[in-house]
Amino acid sequence: MTKDLINDFLNFPGLGSIKIITSAEDLKRYHKNTMGVHRKILAAIQVTESKQITEILKIANKHLLSIYPISTGNNWGYGSSNPVKNNSIILDLSNLNQILNFDDELGYVTLEPGVTQKMLHDYFKKKKVRYLVPTTGAGPNCSILGNAIERGYGITPFSDHFASLISLEAILPDGSLYKSPLSDFKATEVAEIFKYGIGPYLDGIFTQSNFGIVTKITIALAKKTEHTEIFMFSIKEAKELSKTIKIIREIKQELGSIIGGVNLMNRERMKAMFGDKHQNKSIIWTCVGGLYGPVEIIKQAKRILKRKLDNLSSSVVFLNKKTIRLKNNLPNFINKYFYGIPKETKIMENFLKILDGVPSEMALALAYSKSNKTHSLKGNANPAIDDCGLIWFSPLLPIRPNIVEVFVKKIISICKKHKIAPLITLTTISNHCFDSTIPILYEKNNINDKKNAQSCYDELFKECRNMGLMPYRLNIDSMKIYNNEHDLTSVKLIDTIKNAIDVNQVLAPGRYSSTLSKKSDFTNNI
Repeated sequence: MTKDLINDFLNFPGLGSIKIITSAEDLKRYHKNTMGVHRKILAAIQVTESKQITEILKIANKHLLSIYPISTGNNWGYGSSNPVKNNSIILDLSNLNQILNFDDELGYVTLEPGVTQKMLHDYFKKKKVRYLVPTTGAGPNCSILGNAIERGYGITPFSDHFASLISLEAILPDGSLYKSPLSDFKATEVAEIFKYGIGPYLDGIFTQSNFGIVTKITIALAKKTEHTEIFMFSIKEAKELSKTIKIIREIKQELGSIIGGVNLMNRERMKAMFGDKHQNKSIIWTCVGGLYGPVEIIKQAKRILKRKLDNLSSSVVFLNKKTIRLKNNLPNFINKYFYGIPKETKIMENFLKILDGVPSEMALALAYSKSNKTHSLKGNANPAIDDCGLIWFSPLLPIRPNIVEVFVKKIISICKKHKIAPLITLTTISNHCFDSTIPILYEKNNINDKKNAQSCYDELFKECRNMGLMPYRLNIDSMKIYNNEHDLTSVKLIDTIKNAIDVNQVLAPGRYSSTLSKKSDFTNNI
């Protein structure tokens, strides 16, 4: 970036105090990622007020610059802080970290892009309110807003985080401010409690897109219930997988809001997260979920679960804070009752904390399993900075036993072909849909390992599309699919909207869109 352009930013009316980073050394942290990709980043701009974004976009339009916004940049396994296209300027929103409004009575919160899971948890703790943070496996230092607008999910009762998003504000590429319709019409009493507003539903086009920079969201919160309990059971025979899939679908349908998201993890995934010493080698799949509600209702739910699982080779185990403390004090021979379950009490406590809306780094351990670095996971883990090799593949699939069986066989076969450990988790994101998260782990500094990882991802993507499946989100390399599918009506509509509201293609070119646009060269005026 030239000195004249930097001065243009610094001297532009209304910008106030912004920080512009241009040195190669200081830009390193924006380049760091777990995928092993490299993008040319011209600069990074750190803002302290959302109104500064409007002025930055005016300059971007004047000079035909590409602006790529990030919340906290901890988009591990999908690109981290890196833009889709080269020659971009990172717009760092992490300092926009205010919790703007919280309604204890109706259960919603309004927050900015830099608010992390930990910040929201600390806020609730300070206020002594009983609401769950929408936790994810990405850990305490990841953005709540970033996860919601990427349509992420967790395993607490409000597991679909986009479904919890009620309203938002976004700055369009020309600098104008979009508000959800009810807010725009000044219907202040209902704007933060009714998701769909009036007229065409527009908020959704600002998720997984490059149509605007989302500067605040309001999300609905799940309230802590009287009682939270983990249920866990294991599968020892491959033939029981189909039966288990059917049971998971039935309990999700029948228990409703009593049950949160359900995780089904294969032995290799459990080993990568917790280590070999905690696993019983006869167990091939482990299922974990949470029950929420009054004690009497939980008792009934447990009876239903036991009845459903009667025909499996392992019985279900229920754990809560009290039973975990008891387990910790029992001798090992009595703890055989917990056969097939991770043996360390700390692991069980972390599972329960996540279910109870407490942010945890527990799942991040797998990112370090092929890294030369170890991490204590005491609150500041960063797989990108620590040079971990990780690419996420996360396809959606129906909760149908026959499709899951075929899917699992394909995943194992393809991963082994490319010398990648087949780590599989199936997570319910509704009563009828799984998302499968498959971490492709590799040694970052091993060229062959890196090639194997990318080849594995490419073949998994291709084979899943042949099965009629698709990831729920894409990484910055796989977004090029839009260039290959520009004859599809949906892609044409995306391009039409993009060209209408971003004439100069300044905002995140190539993000969930094709790069076939009116703007032919992003670097002419740099």
